[in-house]
Amino acid sequence: MRFARFATDQIEQMANDILYNLFNDIASYNFRQLLDNKFDIISTIPGGGTFLINILDDISSTFSKFQRQIAKKYVIIYKYFKDDNIVLITHIFHETQDYGKIFQK
Repeated sequence: MRFARFATDQIEQMANDILYNLFNDIASYNFRQLLDNKFDIISTIPGGGTFLINILDDISSTFSKFQRQIAKKYVIIYKYFKDDNIVLITHIFHETQDYGKIFQK
């Protein structure tokens, strides 16, 4: 399985926000570990997520094959390209963010 993460910059920014705004290096480290562990699960069982089309109203057909996994207070959005055996992480959100608007028609 090949694994691509387009959200790498997002991860770095979120981890740095925790580190520099909250002055909490342990929380920043734990955040990265949490995501790494969830990415391992996604790469092992890429079809295990919930399709966005099943949980969001008025979703654009462009995103109908995108899936969601929850990692504590974070939402990971990804797409699995079965023919190429690739998982592409596209977005990571905090649970309080209204991420559904991004995927609407």
